[in-house]
Amino acid sequence: MSARATARGVTQGFDRGFYIKLASVSFVVGAAFEGFMLATDFYPKILHIEAERRFNAEEREKAIARASLNERSSS
Repeated sequence: MSARATARGVTQGFDRGFYIKLASVSFVVGAAFEGFMLATDFYPKILHIEAERRFNAEEREKAIARASLNERSSS
């Protein structure tokens, strides 16, 4: 057994053509997903949902801070 064969072990690798095909198919599938998300206005919806989530989180923090201040001032 040569040193190169020993270093690779018993696993068999795929040829370069397989990886090129895999990358090409992955690119096409990813592009299709992006096209679908753009066609269905996915990104503006997510932007709106994220803005609401951040607004609600900020409001909760303000309410907690106000409750804490009210508690301290009444003591």
